[in-house]
Amino acid sequence: MLNMFGIPHFDKIAHLGAYGVWSFLFLLAAQKTLGSIKTKKWWIVGALAIIGISLEYGQLFMHEGRSFELLDMIANGAGAICGILGIMILNKLIKG
Repeated sequence: MLNMFGIPHFDKIAHLGAYGVWSFLFLLAAQKTLGSIKTKKWWIVGALAIIGISLEYGQLFMHEGRSFELLDMIANGAGAICGILGIMILNKLIKG
């Protein structure tokens, strides 16, 4: 558990935020190039989840300050879903 700025579990918040921003930007770019992302958004989130899980498993073999954590995987997935929700809200606001 990382306690940064007096906030317990700050690293989980960072994971959620990073994957949220990453997902949002990835979906925004996909929407600009592909048009509709209705059927593609869950594929993108799935890909991000696989990347997040893979990176966590990769940390099993690192020895300097990195550790494998299931809660990091959950925060990564939750962040990716937050990115989707952000795009959906943005699209609704733009359409009026």
